[in-house]
Formats: sequence, C-alpha cells, structure tokens
Amino acid sequence: MDHALAWTLGVGVALAVVAIVVALCCVLLRRRRPCAQWPVVPPKTSLVSSTFALKTMTTTAGEVRQYWLSMPTTCSSTGLAPVVFYFHGTTKNPPSPSTMFDSLADSHVLVAPVGLTNADGAYSWNVKDGVDCNSQADDIAFVANLLDSLASAGGADMRRVVATGFSVGSAFVARLSATPTLSAKFLGFAPLSGRVGSTASGSTALESLTSNASVFATVGALDKLIPWKGGPSSMDCYDLASHYEYLAACVENLAGPSMALSLTEAAHEACVEGIATSKTDYCETQWADGARKVRGVVFGGTAHTPVSDSVSTWLAAQPGAPANRQVAAVQYLLEWLLRRSARQLS
Repeated sequence: MDHALAWTLGVGVALAVVAIVVALCCVLLRRRRPCAQWPVVPPKTSLVSSTFALKTMTTTAGEVRQYWLSMPTTCSSTGLAPVVFYFHGTTKNPPSPSTMFDSLADSHVLVAPVGLTNADGAYSWNVKDGVDCNSQADDIAFVANLLDSLASAGGADMRRVVATGFSVGSAFVARLSATPTLSAKFLGFAPLSGRVGSTASGSTALESLTSNASVFATVGALDKLIPWKGGPSSMDCYDLASHYEYLAACVENLAGPSMALSLTEAAHEACVEGIATSKTDYCETQWADGARKVRGVVFGGTAHTPVSDSVSTWLAAQPGAPANRQVAAVQYLLEWLLRRSARQLS
C-alpha cells in the first residue's frame, strides 16, 4: 500500500510539473508567437544589414521601384508589429539599410525604400516637385503603394507606422508630414539631420505637420550642409526653413497659434550658439499635449551625421534609453514615437 501510494503521488507530481511547463509555454507563445503568415526572408549579402531583403514593385505611377524589407520573426499577442520607414540620404552608390536597425528587427516591420537618381546620377528623393536638384520621381505614390502593400499582406500594425530619414531623406520625411493624403497614416515623424521644413526658392510655404502625430527632429549645431538656422544650403538649390521654424509650425498646426514650444526662438538660438562647439552639450525644446508631442534636439559639436559624442550626454537624461549611442539616434526616438502612438490609440 505504501509503495502504491508513493507511486501514485510521484506520478501526480510529475503530471503537475508537466502541466505547469505546458501552461508556461502557452503563455509565452501567446505573448510572442511566430508570425507564420509572413514570408521567410531569404539570405542577404554581408554588405548590408542581415535582416533585410531587397524587393521590387511597380507603382500606380508606372515606376519600377525597389525597397528593402525586414519582417520580424516574432510578434505580439495580436499578431501585429509596428512599422518603421527609413529614407536614406543622397548617395552615388545604391542605398542599403544600416545595421543600426538590427536592434529593432525582431519585433518591427522595417521598410527602407530606395530613391531614384537625380540629374547628377545620385540616389535621392523628390522633396519638392520641379526642383532640379531632386529626383523627379513620384515618391508620394511610391510610399502610398508601400503602405497599401503592407496593409494587404497582413501582420503589420498599420495604426502604428512611423517614418524617419537622414539628410535628404529627412527632408522627404518632412514632406510626408506635410502631405494630407499620407500624413494621417503615420503616427510619428523623425527627421534626422536633414532639410526639415524646406522651402522652394521664392516660396513662403513651410512644410510642416498636417496630421495629429508626434514629431522628433534632430540636427547638428555645426552642420554646414543643413544649417540649423536655415537659409541657403551648400548642397541644395533652394532655401531651408530653420530647425526651430519647423518645430514651431508643427506645434501651431497641432494646437493653434496660441501654443508655443518650451523655449522661445531667441532663447533657442542663444542656447545653440552657446553649445555649438561642445561635444558633450545639447539644446532641446519641446511641446506636449497628452499623447501628442513635438520635440527637437540640436547636438553640440556635431556636423552632418545622426550620431555624435553629445548623444551620450543627452541619452543620460532620457529614461529607458539604450546604452549604445551608435543606435540611440534611431532606436530611442523611434521607440519614443511608438510609445506616444500607443498612448494616442488607447
């Protein structure tokens, strides 16, 4: 009887352990289950981020376009993953996505569109129609078609789409934010070291936010290609609005002319001039109203690059920011925008 009882108890304990393990596995799978509906990404070359595959599409404008796509290996309990668009800067070589996005690849849909060439043979973006130094492609139709393709494929959370870009790609992000037919489809814009708020020569129209979204813009205090004060750019054929003007216009479009950034334009200018050559200082101005927020950072000692030594100082003051400053300029601000988006949706 004792042996039988012991055997029965042993079997009962073993079954209980198995049940607990199975239950835990089910919970984990529900939280981060494989996104089986998404295609398997084939191997890529070692020259680009290992998470992306190059794809081709023909747009409604009749253009054959290419884009890099990375699909996550796991997703949330909803089966959907947020979407991040990245628009490259002007380059003579065929653009490829940076490895700094690899940290987001596991749980985000990453899209890196490829611009067409301008008159100089450099891959670029159509920041303003009719401006000779830009690509003359219909990039607005391209992005619209990419959004439709992602929505029809399934698996992408089309309520949580953000866009970022560098240099001329940043200027195109500003154009997206100012295009009513597209801006409403994005919940965040992050122009990095670019021609934010660019204006065509002789025009007073400022490109800025036309939807209920958040903005996070950065620029270098020593950037001579894209001066933070605005005006003529050494690499462009049109004038630029200043970094502050773009942020202020976004706030005005979101909340009206009575709202203002945390720094006045004069205070912002004094701050940037004071830290311009410092590689450990930065100037930040912002405005917030619940889930909506406009935020701008000028990094001291920084030329035309999204990464600088002063990023480390700035990161130290940001809750939950990554320790690696090499990915901070993209990873932190995109995750910040997505957190803002989640609050706005709730």
